[in-house]
Amino acid sequence: MGLSLQDQLLKSGIADKKQANKARQEKRIIQVILAKVNFGIMQVVTKVLA
Repeated sequence: MGLSLQDQLLKSGIADKKQANKARQEKRIIQVILAKVNFGIMQVVTKVLA
């Protein structure tokens, strides 16, 4: 299995521990936003097709 985002950033030297944690947290926030947007799109499509 591949390395986590945090591990990849730390191993590559791109980020320190604090920066890697922030990147992981921001990725989680983006995933929640995308899930909500996708849900909204699905609702609109369902109404249009009904």
